[in-house]
Amino acid sequence: MSEVKIYKLDCGREITLEELIEESGLHKATLYDRLNRKGITDYETLTKKVLKGVYIDEPQEIYGGIIMNPSYLDGTVKGVTRYDRRGKSMQPAAVTQMMKKRRDDRKEWRKSGNIIKR
Repeated sequence: MSEVKIYKLDCGREITLEELIEESGLHKATLYDRLNRKGITDYETLTKKVLKGVYIDEPQEIYGGIIMNPSYLDGTVKGVTRYDRRGKSMQPAAVTQMMKKRRDDRKEWRKSGNIIKR
């Protein structure tokens, strides 16, 4: 029989890998990597779900009635790379999420009936 390894966290709590999997809902490989390879023993950092490539629409900054970083600048193309409004390159997954969010927002706007009729 193999002995179950018990990990000691920064908060003083002793926990097994199976208990961490059950509590956090993360994959065994993810938690094992964080504990053994990276040496993370802080519970919050250990169980944090990292969302790579997810688009989060940040609030716009308005100064003197002028929008300084409008959301329509997210996803602008320069060459073959897409950039966000701050000039950082966007991951393909984030671009896909952004396009999906914009499509869903447009559908909701169309359903609401707030269309200007001429």
